[in-house]
Amino acid sequence: MRGFKVSVVPLMVLATGVTAEEYKSITTLSYSDLEYSYHDHYYSPMGWPYSPTSGYSVEETKYKTSSVGTTYFFGGKETLGPLKEFEYINKVSNISAQFSRYEIRNDYWRDDHHQNSLSTKGEYFIENGVVLSVGIEDQKYANIYDQSIGYFFTPNVLVKLNYSNTDFKYFDEEEEFSLTAQYSHQLSDAGYLGFTMNVAEETDDHILSSKYFVDFGNDKYLSVEASYYHGNGRIWGDASELSAEFYFNKETSVNIAYDENHRYKLEFSHFFNQNIAVDVAYLAAATNKYNGYYEDYGCDDCDAYRYDEYRLGLRVQL
Repeated sequence: MRGFKVSVVPLMVLATGVTAEEYKSITTLSYSDLEYSYHDHYYSPMGWPYSPTSGYSVEETKYKTSSVGTTYFFGGKETLGPLKEFEYINKVSNISAQFSRYEIRNDYWRDDHHQNSLSTKGEYFIENGVVLSVGIEDQKYANIYDQSIGYFFTPNVLVKLNYSNTDFKYFDEEEEFSLTAQYSHQLSDAGYLGFTMNVAEETDDHILSSKYFVDFGNDKYLSVEASYYHGNGRIWGDASELSAEFYFNKETSVNIAYDENHRYKLEFSHFFNQNIAVDVAYLAAATNKYNGYYEDYGCDDCDAYRYDEYRLGLRVQL
């Protein structure tokens, strides 16, 4: 491992046939408008007058999120063909900051409130293969502090030990350790298969994700991602998501996705030139995944929830 310089490890995809662009900063602006309605069918074995024998209520919540974030790289960040595709494991030191504003309205409880969030993060790659990172996020009701130390066992294998401390303003603070391992396997000059696993302090709480990227030639590319979450005692239990993005050329792509909560996504992305791009996405869901519970009370045709979201994003890469 002597003499191994992580920050200058060349991308194998720069071989013949692949032309890369290089950037030192990526800035994004985004806005989303989400409407979520929860349909609750209830039943009371005590009956009237304690409460109606059965009933039906709808709780509607609206979220509006605006955010702006930027990342500055201390070395050139090179693309893998498409202008928004980069290497699976980042190897370039960087600093980043993001500001987000959330506006929430709950019609059922007649509750309106908003909150702001400001986060900063830095990653530093040392020539001997060690990587250090630190992050701070200031929320309305909590401050989150993250630190990690990692090591490149090879240029394609990174293992990190993470520590997170959440300082709640009205509750006791929480601490958690986790372990992250990443591996990238080069399949061709421009294609790879990457894996990431994150295991929390309780080893039964973990996330596994994978990404497959392939170059079909003639500026046609495909990216496929899958993720699986297993929660130890969490209310939602296991969850998974699958997405695929097809690049018609280096500037234009379309993405489709589906997750365990019956949520679909259709996204369109286009670069007007080498530096400016726009992203437009629509997400929707309507599910009756809890019918096994509700059908006992005569509600075998209820939707557990409905979900509609519109997203608009602007990306500037310099």
